[in-house]
Amino acid sequence: MKYVMSSLVAIGLLATTATATAEVDGKKLMKQACFSCHNFDDAPRVKTGPNLFGVAGSKAGTQANFKRGTKTAYSKGMQKIAETGLVWTDENLKAYLADPKGFLQEKSGDPAARSAMVIPKLTDEQITAIVEELKTFK
Repeated sequence: MKYVMSSLVAIGLLATTATATAEVDGKKLMKQACFSCHNFDDAPRVKTGPNLFGVAGSKAGTQANFKRGTKTAYSKGMQKIAETGLVWTDENLKAYLADPKGFLQEKSGDPAARSAMVIPKLTDEQITAIVEELKTFK
């Protein structure tokens, strides 16, 4: 239920984001769509999703504090791509934000791979703005 509610909030907020301007505000988008599930500071706490502090340029699925009890909270698909050493490059972050499930299926080689992250459909401009903002959290 927590996923559903935060996702509905994110979808509603993104739908009202002004797109008439030439530039999309990545910080504003992240506050609307990401902050309910993710942290972006160097504190060890986690929310529903992993802390994304320093995610840009890091290896996928390796945030040590992202656990439920003693087990990792990463999906099996994310665990599979973590084993490959995939790095969160701009290209990989953009592809993941565009289609989390499809990205995990492609990169893990598992057609059943799923992502727990629910994200509304974003424009390429919005995705680029979010990725640029993610790169500032280091």
